[in-house]
Amino acid sequence: MTSPTRAEMRALGCTEATIAYLFVNPKTESILRHPEDWFWIDKKWWKTASKEVVRNLHEICGGCFGDLSLEDQCALLDIPLTTIPGRKLPDGKCVWQLPSGAKVNIENFALDVIRKPGEQGMACEGTAAASLHMIVGRQFNDMHGHDIAFDETRQRPFQPGKAHADKVMAALHVVLNNPKEVYLRHRGYLDGLMYRPFVTVMEYLDLVGDSYFERTFRHRYETGAGTFGGCPDLTLRGISLRFVEVKGTDKLHGNQAMWIRDCAKPLGLDVSVVRVMPEGEYVDYLEAQRKRS
Repeated sequence: MTSPTRAEMRALGCTEATIAYLFVNPKTESILRHPEDWFWIDKKWWKTASKEVVRNLHEICGGCFGDLSLEDQCALLDIPLTTIPGRKLPDGKCVWQLPSGAKVNIENFALDVIRKPGEQGMACEGTAAASLHMIVGRQFNDMHGHDIAFDETRQRPFQPGKAHADKVMAALHVVLNNPKEVYLRHRGYLDGLMYRPFVTVMEYLDLVGDSYFERTFRHRYETGAGTFGGCPDLTLRGISLRFVEVKGTDKLHGNQAMWIRDCAKPLGLDVSVVRVMPEGEYVDYLEAQRKRS
């Protein structure tokens, strides 16, 4: 996305206080967050802004995604929402009991319930994918002499496009050909940064396959879209690949919505939301649904 100018922001309806907040450096036209993202950003992200600035932003963009109900969020994003019952135990935070009696968190409860015959699945959000990205980043540095997030000057952030994406893909293919060799070469650096152990990264790679990373990496570096932050809780592989976000009483966050908008939709990924409700509340929910219909 091209960064708008101060003049364009004034024409959009921004007050001088809003412009001063968004353009942190008075000498540049670099904006803090692009107007296309304002609607989707969680309100807590604007915690350093005054109430007047936040009100001005939301008046311009038409509200805040986080203010919508989960049903309306999913409808706006055009993704399925399914509600399932579960037995929630009183002896811990978000402790759910499987039919086997095992106690698990809400993500693994949902994974056990929704997994289809023959499907494999993992509950790791985007952390395994982000960890692989770190490995690729070290290989990229070895091959090209600068950080993956910057151009050849080592000072400017990379410009999305085919040229930079091709360099990233060359590094990715080296990693996919022998992930362990690249990891071990940089283990001292990576172990302090990776969100998941290397064995989990390999399990995730086996689950999603090389082609998933080839598509998401190229999309990220050709378009500038985020492909790791906001990734759903569950990844499942059967005949095809699907991603499922798990919710209890909470709603979708802005980065999750932007992952769906900027990654899942353009790439045609199968993504949905599953809401887990305590059994008693689920009965009331079904009755309310029946009355509405």
